[in-house]
Amino acid sequence: MKPKHLYFDYLLSSHLYIFALIFVITFPTFICDIVPKNVVYAINCGGEAHVDLDGIQYMKDPSKVGIDYISKKPIDRVNKHDAILYQSERYHHSSFGYDIPIKEDGDYVLVLKFSEIYFTKPYQKIFNILLNDENVVSGLDIYDRAGFCIAHDEIVPFTISRNKLLVNDKQIDIDGSITLTLEKTKYDNPKLNAFYVMKGKPEDIPPLPPISEGSLREDEEEAEEREADDDRDEVDDDDDDDEENLDVSHITNLHKKEDRARKEIIEREKNRKLDLLKRSSKGNSQKEDESFSQNEPVVINPYDEDNSSLVLPVVICVAAFVPILFFLCKI
Repeated sequence: MKPKHLYFDYLLSSHLYIFALIFVITFPTFICDIVPKNVVYAINCGGEAHVDLDGIQYMKDPSKVGIDYISKKPIDRVNKHDAILYQSERYHHSSFGYDIPIKEDGDYVLVLKFSEIYFTKPYQKIFNILLNDENVVSGLDIYDRAGFCIAHDEIVPFTISRNKLLVNDKQIDIDGSITLTLEKTKYDNPKLNAFYVMKGKPEDIPPLPPISEGSLREDEEEAEEREADDDRDEVDDDDDDDEENLDVSHITNLHKKEDRARKEIIEREKNRKLDLLKRSSKGNSQKEDESFSQNEPVVINPYDEDNSSLVLPVVICVAAFVPILFFLCKI
């Protein structure tokens, strides 16, 4: 039989063990139950309604601004059940945003979810995130922060007090809601996969698991393959362009040579015809003159008649008039 103090110690240790076991089992559930209860607004951007493993209920995207898109690419660093939160997205060719209703004062956390599903190197897509025109995330480059097809969360704490938004040590007047803006820069278009606002502190947010080395290696390999494909495409395009330019220039030169030869032939033919015409016209004129001189009948000009027959009568008249004139003078 055990002594009483040993038996008491045994009971105490067993109770502590059982209590610790119950705490370990129930504490994550307790935390997960707190999170969805404190969430005041959640949207799956560009997608349908979704309930994640933490119990957060995301609404279907009510926005009609910009373009919604859903990718089929697998997303690393997130459970498959919640991958849709990083596959669906809304983007726009200019700045866009959401109005978030907040009714109570208190400390809040804005959780923004992103994944880069297109670009495979940094400095391709960069944009800013604003709350009521106050910059809270400057120059967000998703690929630079996480990589390709890897989940990434941005956490922005803020406070609401007496119709004022307190963020970045600034106070901004509000009227029952705050405005989230994805601000465009010169680097491509802003986008957002999902977001939620929860009442609490940043340490209350369930963190994403760390990025695995395998994901980084796969990301680098895929980026290298994509860049190699792009380089091959550029080389192929350049070769095709060179071949096309060579073909076009060759054909153009042939056409020019053919045009010149054709023009020379036409010019020679034209000159030959002109020579023939000149020769034929000269021969015809000479023949016509000869034939005209040979065949033309002699036409006697009546004004070209001999006037010698008129001389004799005149002489007779003069000879007769002189004696008559002399006789008259004698009288």
